[in-house]
Amino acid sequence: MRRSPWQVKEFARLSLAAIDRAFLPGTEQEVDFVVDEFELCEGSRVLDLGCGAGRHSIRLAGRGIEVVGVDISQFMLNEAVVRAERSRVLERISFVRGDLNRIGEVIHSDQGGFDAAICICESGFGQLGGTHADLSFLKNVAQLLRQGGGLAMTTFNGIRRYRHPPKDDRFNYVDGTLQWECEDPGEKGEVLAEEQRLYVPSEVTLMLGMVGFDDVEVWGAKPGRFSRQQLEIDDVEMMIIARSFHSRPGH
Repeated sequence: MRRSPWQVKEFARLSLAAIDRAFLPGTEQEVDFVVDEFELCEGSRVLDLGCGAGRHSIRLAGRGIEVVGVDISQFMLNEAVVRAERSRVLERISFVRGDLNRIGEVIHSDQGGFDAAICICESGFGQLGGTHADLSFLKNVAQLLRQGGGLAMTTFNGIRRYRHPPKDDRFNYVDGTLQWECEDPGEKGEVLAEEQRLYVPSEVTLMLGMVGFDDVEVWGAKPGRFSRQQLEIDDVEMMIIARSFHSRPGH
């Protein structure tokens, strides 16, 4: 039996512990980068996609920014509420449980007008089930941003994977997909799995252009050290910064 990992409590719990160890110390710097990049200020509105336990949402709210955080894991969202309360910023954050594949249903267009959206730390794009799902996701995000709003997201660097494919043939060279799976840490015999789509920069740039972003940049993405640094071939992640200055297709 195969199940999506992020709806499994024990997987989410163990993942959160690993995320806290590896990424929590660099969160403030990452938020600094996003705030500076999009000139966010008190009263700005940000959509945090795949917010997890709220490490970015909470730091943004601490600066007076209004945040809507969306995640599929109820365990992660419960922890996010606890942490936001502890930081005394919960009144500026709305945490919503939802599948990013259905973000257009989770956050309706009349709730849009966000100044920026973030999707950081392999939290969404590339993990949604393939190219068509990712393209639909980007289209929905574009519709939730105000005209001129920005998107910052990180995703796996496909160039690196083509250079260093896994030895067990889980990577499909033709469609750029990687079949990831692990045993359920809570139940023996269960298998947790997801299909990851690994993109090269030109693919992401093309997809963003198709949904209405006309200013797209691709940079390297080193956790806790976000900057406009050149993407290197063997970087694990890449950072995509996109802005939309014109009317979107169909508007």
